[in-house]
Amino acid sequence: MKYAIRFGLCLAAVVLVSSVVLAGENAFVAILKNQLETNGFQPAAALYRNPDEKLAPIGRVIFQSKGLSLNGEISCQTCHLKDLGSGDGIPLAAAIGGKGEGAARLMSGAELLSRNTLPLWGRGENGFDTFFWDGRVDFSDNKKFSQFGAHPPSDDALVTAAHLPVVQIREMLDEDAFVEKHKHESVADAQEVYSAIAANLGRVEVSATHELATALDKPVDRLGYTDYARSIAAFIRSEFGIQPTKLERFMNGNENLTEDELRGGILFFGKGHCTTCHSGPYFSEVRFHEVVFPR
Repeated sequence: MKYAIRFGLCLAAVVLVSSVVLAGENAFVAILKNQLETNGFQPAAALYRNPDEKLAPIGRVIFQSKGLSLNGEISCQTCHLKDLGSGDGIPLAAAIGGKGEGAARLMSGAELLSRNTLPLWGRGENGFDTFFWDGRVDFSDNKKFSQFGAHPPSDDALVTAAHLPVVQIREMLDEDAFVEKHKHESVADAQEVYSAIAANLGRVEVSATHELATALDKPVDRLGYTDYARSIAAFIRSEFGIQPTKLERFMNGNENLTEDELRGGILFFGKGHCTTCHSGPYFSEVRFHEVVFPR
């Protein structure tokens, strides 16, 4: 009888402890979901926008084309590799004059840029309208800031951003006589280079150019670089849009987080103060900060 009583008490204690643990886990779940909502979490579908989505298949061809490089052998895809997180896996971008990808390109004598290759995930989606390490294209907060001044080539920040790498010397341009002639801080001179790049793409990517003209209902000879840039932007949004994650499935009630993940989330939003910088739907406030390092 004593053993039966003890067994019953032990079983009750286990049930009680389990109930307390479960209640604690449920509290963590409720707290974490509340913090995610408060800090601007949004599902992937709410972030996606692609006004030129029909151009995405054409944009894939242009994104991969070395015809974008007027006088070099490089494409967008040379540095933006999907299997390397849409970057190139090296500290500084290895641009024109190299061969291969990533570290191999770095060691092949490529011209090095002074900055890292930015990833493309989420670029141009809702609320993501600031581009490049220095924010040289910024359409956030109802402004249109870029190197084009008061007359950007597009009201779409990503389309405008797609205009800059192709005219950057050492990035996608070699400094030959034509480039030297037009190397001025002038939009008019840049337009001459853009016209040459568009003509080069027309020669190199004949099929894609005709498809682009048909999609935009334009004669082939009236296509300009901005038309090609629209297709590139459409492809980037289609290929590198934010995808549904385990966190989204957790928010929807379709998947549970582990205990460590729950506690990590509470720490992230609590004592860790990670949301000082990492908040909003992209876990970034998409602003620029001076990060001071000791000498």
